[in-house]
Amino acid sequence: MAWKFNPFTNDLDYYESADSEVIVLGLSGRTAIQNGASTVSPSFTSSFSNALYIPIVQLENSNDDPVSKYGLTISDKTADGFTVTMGGDSVSGYYILNWQVYSPVFATGEIGQENIPDGSSTVSVVYETALSGIEYPLGVSVENITDSDPSCFLYTVTKSGTGFTIQLSGDVDTPNYYVNYHIGNLNDRRGRATVSGTSTDVAFDTVMVNNDYALIVTMDNETDDPFSEYGYIVNKDINGFTVYFSDTLETSNYSIDWYAGTVSEQEGGSDYDIKRGEQAIPSGVDEVEVTFTTAFDNANYTLSIDIQNTVDDPTSQYVIDITGKTGTGFTVQLSETTNSANYILNWIAIE
Repeated sequence: MAWKFNPFTNDLDYYESADSEVIVLGLSGRTAIQNGASTVSPSFTSSFSNALYIPIVQLENSNDDPVSKYGLTISDKTADGFTVTMGGDSVSGYYILNWQVYSPVFATGEIGQENIPDGSSTVSVVYETALSGIEYPLGVSVENITDSDPSCFLYTVTKSGTGFTIQLSGDVDTPNYYVNYHIGNLNDRRGRATVSGTSTDVAFDTVMVNNDYALIVTMDNETDDPFSEYGYIVNKDINGFTVYFSDTLETSNYSIDWYAGTVSEQEGGSDYDIKRGEQAIPSGVDEVEVTFTTAFDNANYTLSIDIQNTVDDPTSQYVIDITGKTGTGFTVQLSETTNSANYILNWIAIE
């Protein structure tokens, strides 16, 4: 006898098991991406018994304007966590990976994984049980944990009541790519919205308690043939979120499926805390001190920093070293003294 997590009820279901194994399923979280990094590796505080889970991932940036867009590929999985490769180096320290992990024990057409044929840019999934209409939330991600340097693709989805097709921005070059998918909802809120232009806003009916919720967005187009693929990224607050597209949408036939909810598992465990801010850097200094409004319990937090200057042209570049960290703040050393008062230190601290 044991219990398993049901992602559709967000609860534990009792079931009979020959070996009475307790299976812990249904994790979600948010992991900061370091400035200049092209990979990010969330880790679980409680390990799976194996790596046969299905991750769904989404990139977030709620600070930069404009923001760069990246293709994402899940490139490694272990029982303790997974790695996501980006289609380029992060250009700031404000990118966060939203992620959710599901178990294929529920893969009856609602959660699953489908191989993308070698040399193809599309793959179709047929549900075991047909759904009524297309107003259901669908999350998808691309995975390749076999190749040492997998490619990253932009993609768009077309849906029907019997299944969906994913269109990649290019052909896969090995038989080791898969599309992970999840239908249904583990989270507190979900929806579907028609989108157009270069961005779209979604407002929640009920506001979130804070900004630290996980958000997954999937774009689809049921009408155009052929249609274009777009990169996109999200900016969110407690009232809702904005999705920014990599280019102006060419028609009004694109939609987004989304689901958002409180985080059930994050790096750092249940005491996960995130602080972020900007600090003006005076002219003629080579050191900056930042003091948190609310202190951490200790200095064991992760710190991501970068410098911006949207005024001067040209701007100078500085190497930044973190020279001190305490629970109340941190100190950074610049490679040279600043030559104007228009530089700003952007920072995110996560415990």
